[in-house]
This record gives sequence, structure tokens and C-alpha cells, in this order.
Amino acid sequence: MNTKLLNVFFALVFTLFSVDITFAANEIEIDIEKKSGKQAQPKKEIEKTKAEPELKSEKTLVFGEEEDPFDDEFASLPKIDDRFESFNRAMFGVNSKIERYFFEPLTKGYRFLAPEPVRLALRNAFDNVGMPARLVSSAVQGDFDKSGRTVGRFLINSTAGIGGLFDVAEEYVGLESVDEDFDQALASYGTPNGPYLVLPVFGPVSTRHAIGKTVDGVLNPINYFLPFLGNAGLALGEQVNSFSFYIEDKKALDQDAVDPYQSIQDFYYQNRQKKIRE
Repeated sequence: MNTKLLNVFFALVFTLFSVDITFAANEIEIDIEKKSGKQAQPKKEIEKTKAEPELKSEKTLVFGEEEDPFDDEFASLPKIDDRFESFNRAMFGVNSKIERYFFEPLTKGYRFLAPEPVRLALRNAFDNVGMPARLVSSAVQGDFDKSGRTVGRFLINSTAGIGGLFDVAEEYVGLESVDEDFDQALASYGTPNGPYLVLPVFGPVSTRHAIGKTVDGVLNPINYFLPFLGNAGLALGEQVNSFSFYIEDKKALDQDAVDPYQSIQDFYYQNRQKKIRE
């Protein structure tokens, strides 16, 4: 196996599930007021100018009533298959310590140095690079509307949006973002979830989600142009940047949850089901 293929293989191992810590900020929005009784942090206003396109506004981690993951629509969901609960709880404890002693200090330092507009621009750019995975997942499901929007957004944001730093497609053209991955594509064909797993560092997945993320990783073009260490650094940077938007809300939820392991499992499972239904 040549060096290029080895680099791609090890990059995929590192980025397979991405460093979710416990869950990604753009995947799970937390209702802090409901679970902890604490007031969520207000949205920060981003100054807009006519001279440059807008960045995506920072999202607070609070569900609107119509987006609440705990409403009755999830009451009929089958029970999650947590056959490896003992292992999962042990790994959850390991991941919590990694988050507390490594990711939290690193993220706080990064957020102190990087102003919000810079972090938002990077988030937009990372999102733009994920176009191939969203395109393939949408096409596999036969959703040509989302496939077309995915291509259109990529072309517009890669050019007028300066490499995806600005979401010109949504702000000025009205092309809303597409949230699709290969896990959703597999689910659309009736593929079962499989057992729930909490992996060291990588966080919660189902076996189907793990397969889906492997395919998403293969479709990420960055894996083919950077050596392993470059991919590892980029994946770490993406997750630290993502974590910087919800670190306080995540910490507040953990502190007030009766069983943090169960809370994260519920958030993860219900969120994935919500995405699949949409």
C-alpha cells in the first residue's frame, strides 16, 4: 500500500466519527431552560456591513417549541439497543475527563484569541467542504431538490463566499443549507440502528451511524490532499471551533442532569431520529 493510501486510511480513522466530545453543536440543540432552570445565554449580535457578505449568525442552544426533541412524537420510538451499557458508561466517564481537562481549556483559550466572526467564518468553511457527502446522501435518497441546493450552495459559496467563509447562498440567494449524511441515507432504506456505542474520544454512535460516518469520511476531499497529521490537526481544529459555540450550555446541562449518560444518550438518539424523519 503506497504512502498516499496510508495517509488517507489513517486520516479516516482519526476523523471517522469526528471528535464529537459528546455531540456536535450543529447537530443537537440543548434546552437549558427546561433541563436546568437556568437562563440560556442570549444570542450575540454580529455587526453587518454592506461591504461584505453576512456570516451565518451564531445559534443559541435552545429549542423553539416546534423543535423540542422531547415532545410526544418520540414517545413511540423503539427503545435504544444499549446492550453494551457497562462498557459505554465507562467510556462516557473517560470522554468526560478528556473533555474537562483537555477540550474545555483548549476551547476557552481558542475562543479568547479568535473573535466570533472568525469562528463563524471557519464554521461556514468547514460546512462548505462537506458538500460531497451531503450530495451523495441526498442523491442516494432520490431527493433531487436537496441535491440541487447542495451543488448550488457549494458553487456560490466557494466563489462569491470566498471559499465558503460566507454563506452568500442563503443570505442573498435564499438557498437554505442541507443537513444530510449517509446515516440518514441508510435509514431511508430501512437499515436498522444497531447497538448504541460510546467510543473513546469519538463519543456516541450507533453501528449504522458509524458506517455512515465512514462513508462521509471517504467522501471528504481533504482526506486525499493532506497527510495524516494535517488531517488530524484539521479535524481537531474543526471540533474545537464547533465546541466554542456551546461550551457553557453543555456544561450547565451536565451539572444539572440526574444521569448525564442517559441524558446524552436521549439527546443523541432523538436527534438522529428527528434528522431521519426530516
